[in-house]
Amino acid sequence: VNTLFVLDEPSIGLHARDMDRVIRVLTRLRDAGNTLIVVEHDPQLMLAADRIIDIGPGPGVAGGNVVFNGPPSKLLGKRKSLTAQYLTGAKTLTFGANGARVNGTPGEKATVGAPDSSNGADESGKSGGDRLMVREASGHNLRDVTLELPLNRLVCITGPSGSGKSTLVQDTLFNALSAVKGKPKDQPEPHAALLGDELVDDVVLVDQSPIGKSARSNPVSYTGAFETIRKLFEKIPEAKERGYKASAFSFNSGMRCPVCSGNGFEHVEMQFLSDVYLRCAECNGRRYRPELLEIKLFNARESEARSIADVLDMTVDRALEFFADETAVQRALAPLKDVGLGYVTLGQPVPTLSGGEAQRLKLAAHLGQAAGSRAKREARSAASARSDAAEASAEAAGRKRGARGRNGKGTAQGTGTSENAAPGGTLFLFDEPTTGLHFDDIDKLLTAFARLVDEGHSLVVIEHNLDVIANADWIVDLGPEGGEAGGRIVCEGTPATLMAHASSITGRALVDYREASGHLFGFAEAAQAGKVNGGKSGRSGVEANGAAAGKRGEAGEHGSTGGRGAGGGTGKGSRAGAGRVPNGIAETAAAWSSLAGGAGTGESA
Repeated sequence: VNTLFVLDEPSIGLHARDMDRVIRVLTRLRDAGNTLIVVEHDPQLMLAADRIIDIGPGPGVAGGNVVFNGPPSKLLGKRKSLTAQYLTGAKTLTFGANGARVNGTPGEKATVGAPDSSNGADESGKSGGDRLMVREASGHNLRDVTLELPLNRLVCITGPSGSGKSTLVQDTLFNALSAVKGKPKDQPEPHAALLGDELVDDVVLVDQSPIGKSARSNPVSYTGAFETIRKLFEKIPEAKERGYKASAFSFNSGMRCPVCSGNGFEHVEMQFLSDVYLRCAECNGRRYRPELLEIKLFNARESEARSIADVLDMTVDRALEFFADETAVQRALAPLKDVGLGYVTLGQPVPTLSGGEAQRLKLAAHLGQAAGSRAKREARSAASARSDAAEASAEAAGRKRGARGRNGKGTAQGTGTSENAAPGGTLFLFDEPTTGLHFDDIDKLLTAFARLVDEGHSLVVIEHNLDVIANADWIVDLGPEGGEAGGRIVCEGTPATLMAHASSITGRALVDYREASGHLFGFAEAAQAGKVNGGKSGRSGVEANGAAAGKRGEAGEHGSTGGRGAGGGTGKGSRAGAGRVPNGIAETAAAWSSLAGGAGTGESA
C-alpha cells in the first residue's frame, strides 16, 4: 500500500491474451492504494491507463519534450501526437505492397488480412512457390510438428508464451540449417528431416543478443562506414603532409589516446557495486591524440570543418547531412536511419545499445550489404549496356569484329549476374524485433523487411505484435496454450485465415484489434469535432462515436447510438465503470470510450 511501482515495458514477450492478465494485476495494485508508472508501447495497456504522458515528438535529439499529459480520452484528439495518429488509424503500418493492415485507412473499412494474390498464399491455407520444410520436430514440448515456410515472404510465427516458437525456429530450424550450410551452431532439437535447404543460400539469426563487449565497437564501424570515412580524412592535404594514412584514424593506431586506448572513458571496476565509467581526463572523451584532431574535413555546404572525433559525435541523421555527397558513406549509413536508428551517434559504444537497438543494428548491416551488392550489380549492368550499345554501333558500321565482341560480351554478362545473385537469397530469422519499438519505429522496420524481401530474401519472424502479424504474408500459429498444452500448429495461412479460425487465440486478438480501431477512430473524430469532453452531454459524444465508426462499414457492430456496450450508459461500458477490467482490447476500447464520452467526465476517465 502507498508504494510507487515503476515498470519498464511489462508487455515484452507476452501474447495479446496475456496482456489482459497483466492489466488485471496492475489494476489490483492501483486499487489497493499504490501508484504505478509504466513505460509502454502496447496499445491495450495505454487504453487501460488513467493518464498518459506522451514524450517526443521524435527520437533522440528530436525528442525530450512532453507532447501530451492527460487522460487517454484527450490524447486521441491530439493531431500532433504521433502515438495518437497510430492509435486512431490516421497513420497505419504496412508491409511493402501487401497492404494488409489492422487500422485501415481513415474513413474506410479496415482490411486486416486481406488476401494478396502476389504473396503466394490463398484463403484455403495452401502456399505456392518454393518452400522450406522441417518435418516432425519434437524438441521440448513440440508434438511432431511439420513446419512449411513459403520462401521470399514475410512469415510470422505466433502463439502464446511457451507454445514452442523459439524451440521450433531457433533450436530446430536455425541449428539444423546452419549445420547443412557448413556453419554448425548448437545441436538441433530432434526432427525427422529438413527439406528445401538447397533453395536458400544462407541462414542468419537476428536476435537481441549483445553484438560485442568492446567499447571501441560502434555503429559506424559495424556497418562498414568507418573505413570509408577514414579514407576521406586520409585524402586531406594536411594529413598527406604529416603522413597520416587511413589507419591513423583507427582506434587501434598509435594516434589513439594512450590513457583510455581510444575508448573515450576509463572503466573502474567496483568490488560490490556496479562498475563505473569515467570520461577520460587525458583526451576528454575525444579518443585521439590532439595532433590528429587538427586534421579536419570540409564538405561543400558548410563553412566549419570537422575532426574525426566530431564525426563520431554526430548522430546518424546529422552524418547523412554532412556526407551527402559521399555515395559510399550514404549507402552504409542510410540503413541505420531506415530501421529507426537515426538518433544514435556514430561512435556510441555497442555494449551500451539496448537489445532492440542491437537487433536493428544487425538488420541495418544486412541491409547495407544488400544495397552494396545491388549497386555492384547495377554498375556491371550499366557497363555491359554501354558496351553493348558501343558494339551495336560498331555493327551498324559494318565491323564484324564488333558483332563477335557483342555476342561474347552477352555471354559474360549472363555469367556475371548468376555469380553475384544468391540463388535463393538468405533466410533471416528474427526473434521479436518489435521489442521496445513505437508504432512509427515498427513502420520503419516493416519497410526494411520489405526491402529484404524485394532483394530475394526470406523472413521468419517470431512475434506478438498484432500490427506486424496482420501485415505478414503467411502465419504459423502455435498453441493452443503454453507448456505441455502447446507444441502444436493450431492454424497456418494468411491473416484472414487466422482470424476466421475458431481455436486461434491469435486470430481472436486480431479481430479484437480491428474492432478496437473502429471505436478509437470514431471517438477521435468526435473528440476533434469538440463533441467529447467539451462540456457537451456524454450522450451526444457517444452518438458521434457510433456514427463516425459507422462510416467505416461497422455500423452493424456499433449501432446508431454509440456503439457496442456504450449506448444509453449500459452494457460493457457501464460494467467496466463499476470496476470490472475489460477482457480484450476491443472491449477495453469500447468501455473506455463509453467512460470518456458517456457522462461528460473525460478528465477523470
